[in-house]
Amino acid sequence: MGVRFFTLHPALQPPSSSQASILRQQQHHKMPRHSSKYASAYDNDDISTLSSNTIGTFNIYSRRFRSKIFHEDVFSIHSLGIKSTSLKYITAVSIAVLTTIYMTFSDSFLKLSAYELSRSLDISQGYSDYTTLQNPQDVDSSVDRRADEIASYYASHPSEYNKRCDNIMIYMPNSFAFHGHGSQMNTYLMAVLVSTYLDRPLLLLEPEGVWNKYEGGSQFGCPTDVSLDEIPTGFSRLIDHPIWLHNGCSIPKCHDYGVWSQMTTKFNPRGHFCKDPTTSREVNAIVARGSPLRGYMREISNEMMSNKNPEGSLRWAMNLGASREEAQRFVEMKSGKDKWDYVVSLMVNSGVLRLQPWIAKDVQHFLQNVDLPIDSVFDAIHVRRGDKLESESRGPVVDYWVQRGYTEQNMPLNFIPFSYYLAQWTEESCQHHDGIMEHHVYVATDDPIVVKQEIDRLIAEDKSTSSQALGNWAPTLLYNGCHQFMFHFNPTQEKSFHLGGDGEKYPIEGDNCSARYHRNIASMADFMMLARSRTFVGEYNSNWGKLLRVMRMRLTDVEPFSTLLDTRIAWGRDGVAGPGL
Repeated sequence: MGVRFFTLHPALQPPSSSQASILRQQQHHKMPRHSSKYASAYDNDDISTLSSNTIGTFNIYSRRFRSKIFHEDVFSIHSLGIKSTSLKYITAVSIAVLTTIYMTFSDSFLKLSAYELSRSLDISQGYSDYTTLQNPQDVDSSVDRRADEIASYYASHPSEYNKRCDNIMIYMPNSFAFHGHGSQMNTYLMAVLVSTYLDRPLLLLEPEGVWNKYEGGSQFGCPTDVSLDEIPTGFSRLIDHPIWLHNGCSIPKCHDYGVWSQMTTKFNPRGHFCKDPTTSREVNAIVARGSPLRGYMREISNEMMSNKNPEGSLRWAMNLGASREEAQRFVEMKSGKDKWDYVVSLMVNSGVLRLQPWIAKDVQHFLQNVDLPIDSVFDAIHVRRGDKLESESRGPVVDYWVQRGYTEQNMPLNFIPFSYYLAQWTEESCQHHDGIMEHHVYVATDDPIVVKQEIDRLIAEDKSTSSQALGNWAPTLLYNGCHQFMFHFNPTQEKSFHLGGDGEKYPIEGDNCSARYHRNIASMADFMMLARSRTFVGEYNSNWGKLLRVMRMRLTDVEPFSTLLDTRIAWGRDGVAGPGL
């Protein structure tokens, strides 16, 4: 039976005229996301020039501009994200252009509210270059800004604020804390998709006290220059759960962590009722953890992609940050694959998987030691071996060698050679290009020593003068006639980038919280480089590969309205649907 949607998702509920007035007054006093010194990394409202807002206001190209404006009774320059202190910078030409736009689309203006204009015309709010896994310019910051403003309003109106938090979904990440980064983040994205589909704010419940078994309070380790008392525990030490998902709601005080945890044995989409003693309100909470959540999403995946409930599909897309136009596109789509790609693109466009500021800072410092600037043009390869060779990757590896005349018993290697990844840059492409094509290639792997040995052998086998081993192991390899590769590894190339030992199953002897944090930073730095590369070569057999496909999806104006950045699958399965599917 399909899920019914009756009310607009709280974060997207348009304010009334009086509420909009209050929101405009509160624009200079928004609720900070963090009470610590790191808040400035996100909430920088000081506009010294009009440049960014002018670009956002009159950005009529691509999908950033949508023909939707606002009610006349709430028309205000504040609705455009331009502060009164910046008005002196508005030229007569800007006023004329704004007036022309207003007159041209006046019929549309009366149908839409102020928050939709801010969402339509806003541009980057100034995210740190290292706060998002994707490039910051690929994130529509107005989604978060709008939710922040609405939460600020409700925070000053407790009765209305509580009402919108009466139906929530609580996700408990700790059950997958022993998994790798990819598994934990993929499961979190499942919680995002399910909660927005069920039209509920999503809250994270992390273990405290006796329920938390990790030194320093988190599986992601201990940063050295931050007091652990000032930062979250668990999964929230890594990811800054955005306000457009939690809507400013809080976990009701009905139960302790142990009781909530007992409710996760089986996913119950109807939720559990409890009375919050601090507010005396009855709250309905769906409580979820890893495996039951995955099972439920797989159970309803066909329903999520069906066209049986157009109203529900419209709300789901808007819950993920879509404009009305974008949401209507989703409703009208027929292909299940296109719909999955579209909702994933919406989620990425809204800025999901944003790093906590201390993580972003340390990732930045880490990548500054890589001789390949993150804002340069580069390609990337992900080589996952380790524990995956004994599980998910075993079948494809055997198939690879059987196709080359070997048997499972006499395979020369128990993995697929690095040269097969390089073969994704084909010899045929050289026929359409004059001269040498240079590729700076970032290699992320859990087997760096062996991969380097493979590169050295390829260089030795190549008799051309273009292949050479340079000082400090910075090799250049001419491959397939015209592709000249220059390889780059992260500074901790001799270390496993996994949080724990072999696939998280076996702890590292003598491990400590600081060492775990260092591996965490190295891992996220690798992932950021892979996600932002021009061309990515890898596989979908690991959670990392699946997650990278998600983070490389982008919205477009051309059917099917989403696209995957250049991604080439070296071996194994060649496609995935939603996270966890």
